[in-house]
Amino acid sequence: MTRFALVVVVLATACSKSRAPREPFKGKLTPKLILEAKNLVEPLDPWDEAFELLQHKLGKPTRIKPRASGEHYQWAAIEGDACTYFEVGKESGEKYKKEGPLVGAVQSPATFDKNGALFNRAECMEIVGKAGPPEDPNAVPPPENGIATPELVMENAVKGRSKWAGKKLTVSTILKGTGGMALTLGDAGLVCILPQNAPADLQLGKEIMVEGTVKIATVVSMGGDVSMRAQLEPCAVVK
Repeated sequence: MTRFALVVVVLATACSKSRAPREPFKGKLTPKLILEAKNLVEPLDPWDEAFELLQHKLGKPTRIKPRASGEHYQWAAIEGDACTYFEVGKESGEKYKKEGPLVGAVQSPATFDKNGALFNRAECMEIVGKAGPPEDPNAVPPPENGIATPELVMENAVKGRSKWAGKKLTVSTILKGTGGMALTLGDAGLVCILPQNAPADLQLGKEIMVEGTVKIATVVSMGGDVSMRAQLEPCAVVK
């Protein structure tokens, strides 16, 4: 390498290091912008630079979702019945023998309508907060003693999901139905998801006591409509 070429490389490196940070996009996130983010970053790219670029093009993530592999950063927007989203994972560089966090899995941006992949549409609607009714800040919270009826859970858990999700409850009621790992509790139809198939000696119409954790599940119909449902998962029969 000639002395002139060496000087050019050094100057270019110095300029890149002294570059001012890109400003995050502050406009309205649209499906078009999300779709244009295809190939913007790749797996194993240094995270800090990649995330700066993503925010420069798309703004702050619509949602950050924890997964087993690490945090996943999601951008989503709705137009009519169609929902478009894009997801980029963040992983530790240690397992790749690299310093600092890296880009993990990258889900290519795509649009899903009511005729598309139902679970992808449900995920997208969840990201933008349109999977269920708006949260009601005045919704009744879970009882402090942790004892609830199916009616109380079904009437309030979705409306007040930030208060209810993850809470452990004890429910005593009439067993209305069984099916595999699912029990149906009371006339309200609260579902209890067991870790294995229901015991064979459970009797319909008899009182039962269960303990479980409130989960707000996203439900998608065959017609593509997305809603939320409260259930107990995991759940165990205690009496």
